[in-house]
Amino acid sequence: MNPYSRMAEIMEERGAARNGYEMEVAVVTKVSPLAIKIGEVEISVNLCCHPALMLGMNPAAVPTSETALKQCLTNFYGAFQIHAGDKVLIQRVGNRFFVLCKVVDV
Repeated sequence: MNPYSRMAEIMEERGAARNGYEMEVAVVTKVSPLAIKIGEVEISVNLCCHPALMLGMNPAAVPTSETALKQCLTNFYGAFQIHAGDKVLIQRVGNRFFVLCKVVDV
């Protein structure tokens, strides 16, 4: 074997071992406790996400007569609150999965 080919092969192997995982799109299967599905695999442990994604608040129930404010809050919060069936962007780091945000098709 050509020594340069072997050196290139070793560099590829070491590079692959050090590269992290790519971001993936997962589907939320449950919100409380949080569970996601990546492909056919359901994951419910070692998950981390921003707490605002799972607040479960109802902006429409805010006691105010400002209907425009309620509508704005409802639309804004609905844009990032996660529910079962929603798609989320996932970044794997080691054996932990970080839910970065909710994603939608456009």
